[in-house]
Amino acid sequence: MFRSLGFGAGGVGPLNVGNVGNVGNVGNVGNVGNVGNVGNVGNVGGETMSPYTSGALILNRDGIVGNWQTPQDAPTQHGFGDPANTKLWSDQVRGLLFLQQLMQPLEFALSAESNPAQDVGSWATLWHRAPIVPAPLGSMPGTVAAPQRVFAMRRPTEEIFLAQMDWLRRYADLRGDRATEIMAEIGDILTFFASIMTMPFPRMVKTIELLSVVQAAVVQVEMRFKDAMACRRPSEYSPQVQPMIVTPGHSSLPSGHATESYAMAIVMGALADWRASAEGPGAPNARDTKTQLLRQAFRIAANRTVAGVHFPVDSAAGAYLGMALGRYFVARLQHAAEALQSGSGGAPWEVISYSFNGPGYASASAPGSSPDFIPTIAEEAIDPDHSLPTENPAYERDTTALTISGQGSAELGLLWQNTLAEWS
Repeated sequence: MFRSLGFGAGGVGPLNVGNVGNVGNVGNVGNVGNVGNVGNVGNVGGETMSPYTSGALILNRDGIVGNWQTPQDAPTQHGFGDPANTKLWSDQVRGLLFLQQLMQPLEFALSAESNPAQDVGSWATLWHRAPIVPAPLGSMPGTVAAPQRVFAMRRPTEEIFLAQMDWLRRYADLRGDRATEIMAEIGDILTFFASIMTMPFPRMVKTIELLSVVQAAVVQVEMRFKDAMACRRPSEYSPQVQPMIVTPGHSSLPSGHATESYAMAIVMGALADWRASAEGPGAPNARDTKTQLLRQAFRIAANRTVAGVHFPVDSAAGAYLGMALGRYFVARLQHAAEALQSGSGGAPWEVISYSFNGPGYASASAPGSSPDFIPTIAEEAIDPDHSLPTENPAYERDTTALTISGQGSAELGLLWQNTLAEWS
């Protein structure tokens, strides 16, 4: 159900994550029983069949229907707004519902700096706003809290991009070794992560559904940042780059593969923690699993620089955004599940606000720093329990967590519960 959502920019899962237009095919994760096709917009209910079968059904009805009998009793309607109704709908419809609910409280906006003519002066920002308060129709929406900023990004200077060109030359030497991986990861990164987590696709339907919807939401967010950053690709700086794959038709920064892969690593890491707590002693080591997931995310991101379509700074920005989104979505899902279980709005929860300040990205001229993407620095910066690393000032985070309140989505809570059940 992954890349096939058609929302992808990078390559997360057996899904054609690049066709940001094919809002569908949310399945095809190894054709896991067609766990998806969250799209095929125009065939959201899956009504398509062959003309031969349709014609046969017409003839069949004529042969058996008999005289029309007026129905005497109406079936009882399903419960209004009941989250359990999602199990009644097709995979495509469920995927669209989950995606809409994940994205519902997120707002994207550009800042207005005092010097808008400055190339790097403005920020692209992502905000969380409180949901509409349930109330009688005449008094909706009720009191709604002010939005809170989840992430902000400012693009690097031209000098930083130019300094990175030498790294494109060095990474190109790895093309012969990485070609098979690079080509496979264009449309499928889930398989690489699944090899770490031991995910037999046929019995992990809810997990695949969850990861697919999270990835689709991440792609929507990353595309808004890409559109705002509008950064040129490496091949536009030098015709000697000559990428080994087709250059994607959107902004270079942030890297979509990096954003989606790191978000995937965070969400799957949360599942690894759950598995360890549910199984107790003897369960697979969650710490080692999360280490491998992050290493996998880095390798997928780096392969895009090897291929010649991304700068290292693209991966740095994408990784930071991806990890922030992963943490945010996991918190949303966990809160929704807790609220569903308690039957109330649930307790308030916290999320950290992060920023990627592109002009502060490390350069070769700064002592002790490297213009390359160093994953451990980004991973330390995203961790509120770790001090911000000094090697790369581009990574920023607020010192005070945002407190989020309001009832979580019952449907998302049910999705998270069903996913955890597959790992317990």
